Amino acid sequence: MAEQPEPTHFLHKLLNPQSLCIFGANENLLQNMGCQELLNIIDNGYKGKVYPIHPRLETVLGLKAYKTIAELPEVPDLAIILLPKRIVPQVLTEIGEKGTKHVVLVTAGFRETNNADAEQEIIDICDKYGIRFIGPNCLGIINTHCKVGDEECILNSTWVNYFEPNRPGNVSIASQSGTFVSHVCFLNPEIDLHYSKTISIGNSLNIDLVDCLDYFEQDTTTDVILLYIEEIKKGRGRAFIEAIKRISVKKPIIALYTGGSEAGAKAVASHTGSLSGNNNIYNAAFKHGVIRVNTVEEWIDAAVLFSKVIPIKAIPKGNRLGIISVAGGPAATASDQANRLGLKIPEFPDVLQEKIKSLLPATAQGVQASNPVDFTFTISPRVFYEQVPKYIAKMNVVDGMVFIGAYGRDFFQYHEIGMKFYNSEKVQQGLAMLKEFTESGIEYLKRMVKKFKIPIIFVNYLGIKDEIVRLLNSNGFTVFRMEHEAVSAMRYLMQYGMFLEKLNTRPN
Repeated sequence: MAEQPEPTHFLHKLLNPQSLCIFGANENLLQNMGCQELLNIIDNGYKGKVYPIHPRLETVLGLKAYKTIAELPEVPDLAIILLPKRIVPQVLTEIGEKGTKHVVLVTAGFRETNNADAEQEIIDICDKYGIRFIGPNCLGIINTHCKVGDEECILNSTWVNYFEPNRPGNVSIASQSGTFVSHVCFLNPEIDLHYSKTISIGNSLNIDLVDCLDYFEQDTTTDVILLYIEEIKKGRGRAFIEAIKRISVKKPIIALYTGGSEAGAKAVASHTGSLSGNNNIYNAAFKHGVIRVNTVEEWIDAAVLFSKVIPIKAIPKGNRLGIISVAGGPAATASDQANRLGLKIPEFPDVLQEKIKSLLPATAQGVQASNPVDFTFTISPRVFYEQVPKYIAKMNVVDGMVFIGAYGRDFFQYHEIGMKFYNSEKVQQGLAMLKEFTESGIEYLKRMVKKFKIPIIFVNYLGIKDEIVRLLNSNGFTVFRMEHEAVSAMRYLMQYGMFLEKLNTRPN
């Protein structure tokens, strides 16, 4: 396959600097945000030149420090500013005189404190020197596919470390909240979400959501776009709508909008100084293909699912859901949730029911197999991962499936007496066979999903501590802790699929 051309958008250079300087970093980790950000830049393996700027220190975190940007041996591609507000205009002027064209302005205390004059001053300086900047009042940027020369590395200029299992990914975020581009996701090992780019845009004085959307459209490592929106900048509404109309047919856009209520608007005003719009206005804009979620949990859950299925084009064409469970209660609650969300739970045809019944264990005889299917109790990997999903997919009676009860060896947890039996040779041999059959079953299921383009997601109450969850994740499957989370995420995926069906299109 031919190598993809690099994006021509100006944000590509900002997110892929060959060198950078940072103002405001010292070695006081517990009290200095600049120290935290510089440490993360180094610790995450950024391969470009890093120049700390400090008026007194000779070195910062082992790096040679410079008193001013004018002393640097080269013109850095990016400048990061974490300084008191009163110093910012002077520093921006020095940056402009040096010739640096890209800035991340972390410093707060501008519009959100009704300081319009200070905002206008930095706008004027940056306009004079042709500087494009993110912020102010932002947290920074992350690029897990940063190119320095011919090498790829991670650039993390936020104050939260980015580490495994958060490997380079395909989800990009533009957010007016710094929290939502950093520690909400990075510090929770339960969340199997891997980022390409995250941009904390803060007050959006210069670079805004529309700029980020335009860049993510070009970026070949972005398959899914997340937006956290408090406002669309005045005069940019039409550009925003045009961008989402153009991009949503190529890449899904999942948006969390805050500020439509009176209480939300007040919180937004104190956060970034934004004037929020009416909910109805945003709902109208989002009809052009944006997936609007209601909570942070839904935002993240949908992103995890979309990130797995979009690359393999397993996008449902309708809203028919199949539910397969090893227990009746979860099957019932999942069905109720699906009905509340407007999904269809079609009854399986008789011929399919008979095939499924033939696979049920003795404990499940007499149980209906009409949808949802209640296995009652089975740990047969071949039945669970191969035969049942294959029969359902071949009949073309659902657009997506939720499997509740994907458990492995970690399901068996005992105290002292139980562990003696559990560790016996016979049981361990059986568990080894179970693991082998499960691994081959998941491989089969992965091929089946790619063939039939029907998304399948799982529910496991044990979470990431169960080895099966880790195995499913590594094979491209999404696993949720609760069935209502799985059904909700599937609803959003089906919503996107039906949007594409109306337009008779699919992402490239």
